[in-house]
Amino acid sequence: MGKQSNHRLNFIIALFLLVLTAVAFLPILGAKFINCDDVVYVTQNNHVKAGLTLENIKWAFTTFDQCFWHPLVWLSYMLDYDIWGLNPFGYHLTNLLFHILNTILLFLVLKTATLSIWRSALVAALFGIHPLHVESVAWIAERKDVLSTFFFLLTVLAYVEYVKIPKFGRYALVVVFFALGLMSKPMVVTLPFVLLLLDYWPIGRIFRSNIPPKEKGTGLAGRQTQASALSSNLVVEKIPLFLLSAVASAIAYVAQGKGEALDVRAEFSLGVRIANAMVSYVVYVVKMFWPRDLAVFYPHPGATIPTLQLIGAGLALLCITLLACLSFRRHPYIAVGWFWYTGTLIPVSGIVKFGAHAMADRFTYIPLIGLFIMIAWGVPDLVGCFCDNNRMSVANGRSQIRPQTILPAASVISLAVFAVCTWVQVCYWHDGVRLFQHALRVTKGNYFTYNNLGAALEEAGRLDEAVLFYRASLRVEPNQARAHVNLGNIFLKQRKVEEALREYKAAVRVRPNDPMLQNNLAVALAQKGMYADAINCFRKAIRINPHLPDIHENLAEVFYLNGNYAEAWREIALCRQNGGRPSQSLLKALSAKMHEPGVQKDIKKPYN
Repeated sequence: MGKQSNHRLNFIIALFLLVLTAVAFLPILGAKFINCDDVVYVTQNNHVKAGLTLENIKWAFTTFDQCFWHPLVWLSYMLDYDIWGLNPFGYHLTNLLFHILNTILLFLVLKTATLSIWRSALVAALFGIHPLHVESVAWIAERKDVLSTFFFLLTVLAYVEYVKIPKFGRYALVVVFFALGLMSKPMVVTLPFVLLLLDYWPIGRIFRSNIPPKEKGTGLAGRQTQASALSSNLVVEKIPLFLLSAVASAIAYVAQGKGEALDVRAEFSLGVRIANAMVSYVVYVVKMFWPRDLAVFYPHPGATIPTLQLIGAGLALLCITLLACLSFRRHPYIAVGWFWYTGTLIPVSGIVKFGAHAMADRFTYIPLIGLFIMIAWGVPDLVGCFCDNNRMSVANGRSQIRPQTILPAASVISLAVFAVCTWVQVCYWHDGVRLFQHALRVTKGNYFTYNNLGAALEEAGRLDEAVLFYRASLRVEPNQARAHVNLGNIFLKQRKVEEALREYKAAVRVRPNDPMLQNNLAVALAQKGMYADAINCFRKAIRINPHLPDIHENLAEVFYLNGNYAEAWREIALCRQNGGRPSQSLLKALSAKMHEPGVQKDIKKPYN
């Protein structure tokens, strides 16, 4: 009967987590695609729009598109396209479903490992509705966050089950789930270190002396009959996982090397990166408690971080780390939670490699679990100790304030506040204009947001307003390519070819090795009738990356306009070989030329 009651309670809690999370994120189901990465990941990605085919599955496992190797993410988008086409509702629904699954999985993992139902439920609820997690769920292009975390948590759950009954099949499941997580996002490379933390607490495979009496017999630690002090055995046990992490890190390094940062500001000295990482670590903690002024992009401060702010951040990190180390034996959850947070954040801290952003809300998706553990286990112990020592009473002096009364009320209030904040933050993600207008209100000097707001306005047909924001972006950061490109695109639409050429040339000066910028410049040159120069630019783009079908198609059209039909057919064939679908109008025009006297003999056989 006790087991049945336990299962019933677990089911009720899981159902509560599902409803709470779904309600908090409900507005996202009516949101649109965002003109920031959603375009390259879905709406204009020819492979995704071709759906799940053998050819596209092969591409997903071999491409470093967008400077990542995450084949499962590509496959999930292709499956979404097969079901929903380009209806954003379906893509948002998939993200939300994975987030709900992650929330319930987190509850199951902690409940299984600690045997503490209510504290595990609190951690899961905080994870499910925290505003810092909105970006990972609401941004279609961040599918990799929710998908990789799904396999991350499955790996931990499989590991906990393996600890109960160590069998090869159970360990193999741990390895498989971890590999799937790495194929979704390389950030989960830190998972073997997380498992070592869990070996200490709550699993208890690493022997701890001086365990408080109240902790004995709780969690898996209470079930261990032969806890070992030799942690080296536990490290050896995880060698396959560490090897997978090493391979994934090497692949990620190669993938990042295939692309270059969008702007010159994306590269900073090691000292600047370390300083920004220290401040970011503290800012994330502050935003966890006070989630205001959240933005899709936080501009990197470079070397302008105030000295006092840097010293304050360093002292805060040092003090918390010392507290965690000192509490390692008596309150192990503090150390485990803190090192979970700091350790899992390292791959995206920016110390090794960084972009033009200072930090990002999405980076906290897994790390915040550690802080939630510290809160869920630490606050009840702190309140209980305080009440026991002070015997606090209410005003009438007849009844004592008990933790059993304080903590549930505080938890409910906190969850309600966070749920409302999340609902509000989700609403900002309805469309690009609303999202980037909000980001401009809460940040300063945000050239990235000026540019993306311009792109959102351009997509809405408000071209004159878009030009103003593109120019504002260039005033903040003149040495960037994207705003120049976007201005050039608008001028090209308005038949202002000279102005478009000026902007495209400025973009190419910033990023000469970007094939798409060479392509845009070539298109403008072709529209001006400068076919020879256009062909040279197209060929330069193809030398940089020969696998972009749109460039081959554009070059084919220029060859057609220039009367070189044989070369036009050759580029059409290369376009098809790289997954492109040449326009029917161009194919008909070229086919018609085959029947004209004196032309057919110049046409070479197209490549198959």
